Amino acid sequence: MVRNLAGQLEPASWDEAVGQTAAAFRATARESGPDAVGVFGGGSLTNEKAYLLGKFARVALGTSQIGTATGMVGALGGVGGFLLPLLLGGVHQGTGSFAPGFLVLALAATTAFGLLRLLVATRQGWAASWRVRAAARSAPAPADSPVSAAVPVQKFSR
Repeated sequence: MVRNLAGQLEPASWDEAVGQTAAAFRATARESGPDAVGVFGGGSLTNEKAYLLGKFARVALGTSQIGTATGMVGALGGVGGFLLPLLLGGVHQGTGSFAPGFLVLALAATTAFGLLRLLVATRQGWAASWRVRAAARSAPAPADSPVSAAVPVQKFSR
């Protein structure tokens, strides 16, 4: 499906769709410069496919705007596959840079991981969290404790 001049979708052959996409890339690069077009690869790309994507971007599109969605960004999964281009494309149009978009994604991921930790802590009970357990482990056993009586201290000599 491609959009006609009125902006409505209509059926098209594969060649027509690719031709219209290529024409849109060329028009964008002509109007705004080659770096107005960019490509994104995902964490599922092999090294060879990532190399070919970069080569395609540099040689065929003439752009240096090559990005990857791995690590925390890739952790967004299918939602990231939809929202990442939408967010980063809008940010790039507004600011001329992808950096603020990546900052927003990093903050969102950090917030999500923090909320996940909070959820885990509340499910286990806050008293059983790592801080309470760490304090209990560092305290010495009382003298009348069965643990101190059952484990005699031995000195080894050479």
